[in-house]
Amino acid sequence: MSGLLNPPRYFQDVDFQPHCQRSASWLELFYDLVYVATLIQLGNFLGDHHSVAGVSQFLILVTAIWWAWSGMAFFQNRFVVDDLPHRILTFIQISAIAIMGLSLSKAFGELSSQFTISYIVTRLVLVSMYVRVMFSVPESRQFTGRYAAGFTLGASFWALSLFLPEGYQWLCWLVGISVELAVPKLPGVRAYRIKWAVDNHHIMERFGIFIIIVMGESFIKFLSVTAGYEVGAEQLSYGGAGLVVVFVLWWLYFSDLPGASLNTASDRRAIAWLYGHLPLTVSLVAAGVSAKKLFLVDVDAHSLALPEDYRLLYISSLVLYFLSLVIIDIGLKFGRGHRYRSARLTGNLLASVLLALVGLVSDEFTGANMVRIVAAIMLAQLCYRIYLDNRFKVKNLSPCQT
Repeated sequence: MSGLLNPPRYFQDVDFQPHCQRSASWLELFYDLVYVATLIQLGNFLGDHHSVAGVSQFLILVTAIWWAWSGMAFFQNRFVVDDLPHRILTFIQISAIAIMGLSLSKAFGELSSQFTISYIVTRLVLVSMYVRVMFSVPESRQFTGRYAAGFTLGASFWALSLFLPEGYQWLCWLVGISVELAVPKLPGVRAYRIKWAVDNHHIMERFGIFIIIVMGESFIKFLSVTAGYEVGAEQLSYGGAGLVVVFVLWWLYFSDLPGASLNTASDRRAIAWLYGHLPLTVSLVAAGVSAKKLFLVDVDAHSLALPEDYRLLYISSLVLYFLSLVIIDIGLKFGRGHRYRSARLTGNLLASVLLALVGLVSDEFTGANMVRIVAAIMLAQLCYRIYLDNRFKVKNLSPCQT
């Protein structure tokens, strides 16, 4: 591998074929750090805007943030590069993501242009990375050229939004993201995606790391809100139930990933796995925010009846979590047979129905009692999953197997 100051020769040494068991690089992990702060700002935005309009705006913002991260994750998955220009471009994108995070609180108001320009920078940096590969590796031009063109077109709609009146810019944001989402389906792109397939182990690890970051943000929110309160029996019971919910959320996503493999043999299944992580991200951020709000209402206001918006936000986020697991499971191979997959599907759907019922009948519950009931449902689902894992034997299935 050549030195940092000679990128063309470095590119000649890059292996574009699928790797086996390649792990995230230190640069990728450093890149992820900026999303810790950004996700905290996303949670704060939702906490301050939990009306229907506010939740809709939150969904647009989290989609933009998630898609910015995903685009970079897939580039780094296919093109292994860590030379000086690439590091500089990565640092520029980190700065742009940081400014996006600082702009989130007023992204639909006076900071909408700042948020927009920051997003455009992230896409242009990614386009620059694809262009570097396109000119350095001639055999990649049909693939990288289409990605560069598609992302440039998407960024142009974001640029167009700068000329719209405040309050309407988000329309162009959605069009721009939709254009980028369509890039993998462009004529000729799918064939090259199959030729240069993703590294299963690496991409699953990258998305797992991102979900850990999102869970960490929610975990911190729940812990920070309890700071300064005397820990008594009631607080231990409430906090313990909340932590049980968080632990089960982690367990259900991560416990069997080592024995699972991304189903790249089916394009639709792989896309289901990918896009299933967007509602999963939404659910985890919303769960952390709503748990914090429920605790504050229950402890400070001593109110028997929970505010409807907090109650529905908490329950809806958990229902969305289980539905997201259903979508993600579509794109995975578990090596345990179809009966195991069907049993998982049944368990996740049943948990979502039970949680929805709790949301419907919990209008007279205290926050503590509702969280305890939710924790009991989550523990039941965990026990069911452990039972399934023990009943169905794992076949030898390498994460690199497609």
